[in-house]
Amino acid sequence: MLRTFHSRMTIGTLCGIILLAVATLVCFLNRSTTAIVCGLVIMTMAVAATERALHTEYRITSEGMLTIYKGRFSKEKQIELKDIQQIERIHTTFGLTHFLLLRLDNGKNIILQPDNEDAFISQIQKFRNT
Repeated sequence: MLRTFHSRMTIGTLCGIILLAVATLVCFLNRSTTAIVCGLVIMTMAVAATERALHTEYRITSEGMLTIYKGRFSKEKQIELKDIQQIERIHTTFGLTHFLLLRLDNGKNIILQPDNEDAFISQIQKFRNT
């Protein structure tokens, strides 16, 4: 059995992508060589950020693995569900956004933002209890 959870699109992510797009447009409208090169670099960053925001997935497999896929431009990360010590919901300043903090046995922390947090947590708990 494979369960896939998609990442939540936050206001900060959307604003960051829009800001990069506007900066790219401003650089291209300037028409100097330096501005066009900067525009190309910023456009590459905007494409990478959009790819990451749209295609981030968290997959839980029947073998007890959590696979974090953050788009085509980054590596997949695999974590065994039995290595997860604790799952916390963290709210940011002013409560604008929140995320899940996974604390692992080796002392590392991983931040995730699944769309359906309750189903994600219950799915992890189900596999950890079996």
